[in-house]
Formats: sequence, structure tokens, C-alpha cells
Amino acid sequence: MLRKALLAAAIALTGCAVLPVPILAPGFFLEPEATGLQAPGADEPASRVRGYGLATLGARELIVRFVAGAVHKKPSRGTFKKRLRSGAQVYQLDSEADLRAVLEELWVDPDVEQAEPNVACKPTVNPSDPRLSEQWGVAKVGLPAAWDLPQRFGAASVVIAIVDSGVDTTHPDLAANIRAGGIDIVDGDNDPRDAVGHGTHVAGIAAAVANNAIGISGAAPGCKVLPVRVGDHSMFNADVADGIRYAADAGAKVINLSLGSPFPSYEIEQACDYAHLKGALVVAAAGNLGSTSPFYPASFGNCLSVGATASDDARATFSNYGRTVEPPRALASSAPSRVYRRRAGGPRMVMC
Repeated sequence: MLRKALLAAAIALTGCAVLPVPILAPGFFLEPEATGLQAPGADEPASRVRGYGLATLGARELIVRFVAGAVHKKPSRGTFKKRLRSGAQVYQLDSEADLRAVLEELWVDPDVEQAEPNVACKPTVNPSDPRLSEQWGVAKVGLPAAWDLPQRFGAASVVIAIVDSGVDTTHPDLAANIRAGGIDIVDGDNDPRDAVGHGTHVAGIAAAVANNAIGISGAAPGCKVLPVRVGDHSMFNADVADGIRYAADAGAKVINLSLGSPFPSYEIEQACDYAHLKGALVVAAAGNLGSTSPFYPASFGNCLSVGATASDDARATFSNYGRTVEPPRALASSAPSRVYRRRAGGPRMVMC
């Protein structure tokens, strides 16, 4: 029963109604030839050709993972930027024009397990005007039934990590539910404050304090929120992957990713697998492209992917669909500076 309550709370992070869906294969990868890149040889790991496609355009950073025991050699035409928790390293290229040449160089290096462009994910909801009374999604996803279970609003020992733009930890509807240990992956400090409001909105849907006569109630108001800032309007793959691993190591039982990209990332996929092995449920947005195209990280095998419906249970026109689950069109939630907003959009495609 507790697992059902946790699942209901996790789904409600993206404000969605859930339908049974088949398990999707974690595939749909673009080949390097799509951008003129030279593919690895036939005897090289298939993982090296995953997900480059058009994602290579405009990138000036690479994520490089070396084979265990190999000497970590700096790519030509690049400088070391940082090391990720996975052991992979991020390099800044001298120019965008160097990307293809450096990738081809790395793909044929026997000491390199994986190399990919460090491209940006985007948040998956857009701000709208305040409507504090429009929490119709609470009934749609069956939260009242979950609240009637013995654990009621969830346990304080259950940590929900919001891997996003940060969280306003002083918001009166969130402050009591903030778990210590939040982090800013981008700036490398312990101040995950939210400058754009996206992560604060997501945190409010997940675990805004209940029965305090303020604002709204979160899906799991008895649980704790761990803020993990990985960017603002853009969130780069390396930071997202590092944030997922940090959350898993910090003991998060639910990791919310209301962000994504049409391009798969090996580094993020490995981070999702890592979190899954540590017992976390990774919930990701299915996409706001209004298509059946895969969206990542939602389309990876160890993510629960969530799409969008309107209040009449029809698919929201912007939501990715197909073998997907869908959430509400817009939900009232907390926003920075102690205000409340509706946000339209929601997560992206579906997968388990």
C-alpha cells in the first residue's frame, strides 16, 4: 500500500493521470551519419553511436568516459572542465567547428568507452497566470485515496529530489518540507536557490505543506524535498546526470526530471540506471512536442515517463503521445518569492 501511495505521489510530481502502458525499448537512437559524422567501426561498442544526430550542432563541450584502468588523455583542441560523479570528464572545445573532428578522434581511441556532446535539456513547463483553485489534478490522479492509506501524506523519511532549476527554500508552503543537503551542481555550492521558478513549481506539486491554511497542498506533503539545481532555462547533460547521481547517493526515493531533449544521452541514461539500482523511482517528462517522437531521459528503460491531459481527460495538444501516460494541462503550485502560479505544459512521453 505504501508503494501505491509513493507511486501516486511520484506521478503527481508531473500532475498526471496514469494509464497502463507497455514497457518501451530504450532505443530510437540517431546514427552519426545524420550529421556527417564518421561512425565507429563494426567491432566497436554500439553505445558509442548513440544519440548524436542533430544534437551535435552548436555544442562546445564533450562528455568523455574512459575505459577502466586507461590513462585519461585530454582530447586535442579541448581543455578539461570538470569530473562527474560517474568518473566521466567534461571538456571545453576551442570552437564548435572542432566537434566532429574530436568526436571521430575519440570514437577510434581504444581507451575511450564513450564520448558525446554536452547538449542542453530544457524545462518542460511554461509559466501562466495564478489560479490557486485549479488543483483538479489532485482528484484525477487519485490522491485522496492515497491520503487515506495508513501513511496518509507520506513519511518524512521519503525524500523527493527535484533535479531542476533549484527551489525557493524559504517559500512558506515549502520551507518546512525542505530536506537539508540541497546542492547547486552548476556553481558547485550548497545554495540551490531558484532564479527562474520552474523547480519551485515542481516542488510545490510534489510536497507543498498541507493543512497550513496557505496556498496549495502537494501530492505527498509528508515527504521531504531535496533541491538539486542543474541549470536555469537550459540544463546541460553533464549537470543533469551529476544531479541524478547526487540525488541517488543522498537517499532520494523519487527523482523528478521535468526536463528533457529529443536527443538521448548515454551519460544521463547511465545515471538513471544508477539511481534505479539504488532503489529510486525516476520520473521524467514525456515531451511537449505534440508528437510520437521519443523524448529523453523519459524514454530510457529505467524512467517512468509522463505526458499531459486537459481537465476533460483529452490529450493536451502539446503533449507527446503514442505509448504514453498523460498529466493535466496546468496545475497551481508554489513559485519563488512566496507567490503561486499555474504552469501549462507538463512532462513528456511515456515509459516504464
